[in-house]
Amino acid sequence: MFLTASTQPPLRRLAAPALLALLCLIASVGASAQELPPHSLHHPRLFFSADEAAPLLAAIQADPTRGELWDEARILADAYALWPPDMVLSSYFGYRIIEELSLLSSLEGAPEDSLHARAVVEALLWQIDEYDTEPDPFLGVLGSALRLHNLAWGWDLACHAATPAEREAIADEMLRYMADLSSDWEFVSYQHNPYVSNKGITLGAMLQLAVLALEPDLPDAPEIAQAREAAARYLDKGLGDLLTPGGVYREGLGYFAWAMRTLMPTWRAVDRLEGSRPWSDAQLQATLEAMAYQMMDEGEGLYLNRNDHNSSDFIVGRHHSILEFATRFGPDPDFARWLLRRSSGDLGHPLGHLNDPVATMLWHEAGDESGPESLPAGRLFPEAGLWVYRTSWPGGPAADRFLLTLEAGEFKGGHAQEDVGQLILRALGHGFALDHGAGVDAKETAAHNLPLVNGRGQHNAGASIGTDGTLRRFIAGPRWEALRADMTTAYTTHSPYNDPDWPIAGTDWSWGYDGGNPMARAWRELLLLPGTGGELPEIWLRDRLISEPSLEPGIEWRLHLDVDLVIDHLGDGLWQAGGGGGLLQMRLHGPDPAGVSASQSPFAVENEDPDSRVLSLHLPESGADILWQWTPLRYGEPVPVVDAERFDAGIRVSSARGGRERRLLIAHDAAPLAADGDTLIGAWGLVEREGAATRTLLLEGTRFVEQGRLLVALEEVGSAGCEGDTVRLADPETGFRVWAPEAIAVVVNGAGVAFDREGGYVVGPSTTPPDPPERVALLAPWPNPGDAPLSFAVEMPAGGRAELTFYDLSGRRLRRISRELPIGKPVLVWDGRDAQGRAMPAGVYLARLRAGGREDTRKFVLLDSPSD
Repeated sequence: MFLTASTQPPLRRLAAPALLALLCLIASVGASAQELPPHSLHHPRLFFSADEAAPLLAAIQADPTRGELWDEARILADAYALWPPDMVLSSYFGYRIIEELSLLSSLEGAPEDSLHARAVVEALLWQIDEYDTEPDPFLGVLGSALRLHNLAWGWDLACHAATPAEREAIADEMLRYMADLSSDWEFVSYQHNPYVSNKGITLGAMLQLAVLALEPDLPDAPEIAQAREAAARYLDKGLGDLLTPGGVYREGLGYFAWAMRTLMPTWRAVDRLEGSRPWSDAQLQATLEAMAYQMMDEGEGLYLNRNDHNSSDFIVGRHHSILEFATRFGPDPDFARWLLRRSSGDLGHPLGHLNDPVATMLWHEAGDESGPESLPAGRLFPEAGLWVYRTSWPGGPAADRFLLTLEAGEFKGGHAQEDVGQLILRALGHGFALDHGAGVDAKETAAHNLPLVNGRGQHNAGASIGTDGTLRRFIAGPRWEALRADMTTAYTTHSPYNDPDWPIAGTDWSWGYDGGNPMARAWRELLLLPGTGGELPEIWLRDRLISEPSLEPGIEWRLHLDVDLVIDHLGDGLWQAGGGGGLLQMRLHGPDPAGVSASQSPFAVENEDPDSRVLSLHLPESGADILWQWTPLRYGEPVPVVDAERFDAGIRVSSARGGRERRLLIAHDAAPLAADGDTLIGAWGLVEREGAATRTLLLEGTRFVEQGRLLVALEEVGSAGCEGDTVRLADPETGFRVWAPEAIAVVVNGAGVAFDREGGYVVGPSTTPPDPPERVALLAPWPNPGDAPLSFAVEMPAGGRAELTFYDLSGRRLRRISRELPIGKPVLVWDGRDAQGRAMPAGVYLARLRAGGREDTRKFVLLDSPSD
């Protein structure tokens, strides 16, 4: 006779909430007793039936990869079977050994005499006697989940070797785990932010697998129904919050590989037994593509160091389960095989039985490989706040390697670093901008390629830290990629998920609240310009920082580089980092290098990742506009010839290399940058000439003029550019006028839009032509919301005197600007001060234009008052 967990005495070390839940269950269900049917009636069933065992074994032995692992597994299993149970379960509760022994015991010719099955049963009985359901001191709730994993695998595949009393004890323990993992807060917390993590996915996967294993034997056990519902909550929350539609797992690729190792057997069992696939082909393919973007160029199973994981751990190589799964059940098996070979195969980190041999034996399917060459070089994963650009894939030639990332996302929980705005650059076989993995020091802002302000970094309040940011892609095309990471919130405050008493009263995820590092603005902008003729891309990196007045002045800009690189300062803001494969030329354009001090220092990571050398810039100001030009160069390649001119409103840089010339205008803030016939109302303006080709780009602006010729005009602040035969826009609603005599298409997000042609210009249907406007109008200021000074474009059909008056929301007049304006769209600038010169606080204001007997009013938001 078998007794369900609802009739058992209290667990040996049961937590009070779980005990209360169990007492309620006893009261509502009452005592019940069920006979356990013979093992052979329902098992094995999770991954194959008894009738399918012989064909599966034949398929394993016929495949060279699977057959080699099978032969090795039998030799190892004979040794495992002689180990005492505590040795079998000594590492991570022996989950891998239990899987191998259980699989072999069901595929061997005489299972009733299986030494391997008895070893599993004896290990489970020892586990039952030694442990309750409580989390492990080292593994936490993963320890409980792995013990349930052992019970489920053994129950389905090895319990043909157990006596009725032993089966009763094992089933009883499974029900205990189901009850506790479904109701105790120590576990259920992983259904909530910020606890949601790979641990919650593992809990859900193991619960569901245990349900599928035990349900036909005890169909009326209330613990099974409870566990089924809880498993769905764990998996829905974990996968929904952490695995984005684009395929990126928020905690990082290492934690994703582990979570998928625990989930793949469950997915396969659900597919087999319930006839519905719990995955979509599109999502599975998206995850594989995201894995390719995050694998490092060197191959060998290494991956980008993101979110509390080391790049040198080979975790994807050890937990390649999803790739084996995808060779059999994925929509593109050839691509899965390409990744598999570079993670745990001969081009990766092959460890045989220290990887996932059971996944290989169960699912591996040999065939052709197909690499990711058809994928775009630049890929934005918006929900994950991750952008990746690469010119080579894992295992490619070192001379072609270029891998650049930028990230700024929303913290959901689990393992996350202070990495908002973090940038990684690996090129030519070197780490020119490194990340660092797990560890107290390695998690801090100082371990990343991020600025410290007043000696402090991004806010650090949660046990996994947890800061939020946003990543915006202005525009992208074959000739440029432009993005902005907004880091302001990450410096200023912590994630709301780190608040005290979240998600329930009495819980505290934090390790202390230090008040943050209040910033009025912390933007990191990146403009990538792909090379031609085999050149690697050039990077323009810009950090726009303004701290709140409460902070003492002082900015330290930091860059972590490989320790084996030789870093030389060549003078006048030019640095060079060189190694055996090539070098990175780093030219500082802003602020004036004469006012910047620099230093180099070692950084001890104190984990498995290599240490780094930090290049630091020290600025005594409270705000800075830091602009870098980074050019990776193979030895012998031509070096750019650069000339920079600084103006009060910004900088103009001319750069020539080979047969290509680039001219960039970068405005400091809202005031127009005007110099020698060049005008920029916006953040960035670019002209690139190469042979007969001319390419132009305007970022976050309304007007770009070079040498008196209008290149780009937009009705509203936005981004647009001409690549020659194609004009690209960021917003389909914004009217445009772009000088593009060769253009045959206008594209927004890959879709064509209608346009007219006026001479050499392509013109959007709603664009006001550059000849006299038809009405007096005040256009929205730029930027809005924005910091002072703000630029207001005025439409003047006949020219003449115009008055622009500013009010607060109470109607109090602050300032009046009166000017004679020309015909067209002249610009008036407000410096954020009233008539007495006092700086106005952040808030909502009104601007009223009077001209030609007409009035027009605009409401706008001032984010930051001008500094005194």
